[in-house]
Amino acid sequence: MFLYLAALAALSMSTGSMSTGSAPGPNAPPAPAITLPPAPPGSPAAIVDGQIAAYNSGDVETFAAFYADDVEFFDLGPGNPMTMRGKDALIKRYRPIMEKHHPRATLINRIVDGRFVIDKEKIIAGANNNSGAAIYEIVDGKIARVWFTPAVLRLRPK
Repeated sequence: MFLYLAALAALSMSTGSMSTGSAPGPNAPPAPAITLPPAPPGSPAAIVDGQIAAYNSGDVETFAAFYADDVEFFDLGPGNPMTMRGKDALIKRYRPIMEKHHPRATLINRIVDGRFVIDKEKIIAGANNNSGAAIYEIVDGKIARVWFTPAVLRLRPK
């Protein structure tokens, strides 16, 4: 999910190894947030909303509870490489990011199509301010797979 890469970008800022490519600068106008009506409990949109709320609270255990034990994260693009697998890896990656950078996500736009939720999100993590899209696949009430758009890949540390 985009939150993962944006938080990684914030973590890498402390080492100075982040490449932002053509991402908007710090003076770019903020993207407007949207307000959606509450999603039906247990729906794919409600599950994604819950993980965003847990992410924003900084509670890594509650955040991870929205994911399947064998969750898979992928980059969209040539070869679609898997970048992370499993809830334990997610917790190991996110705990220090949440503790150090206190990232926050704002929903900019959303499409729901069956078990898929496609979100455009704005992330503020430390001094980092970026946006990108994530595609979440919900299976049996948990986030089973997440894909990130190429725009998000600019945030990845080299």
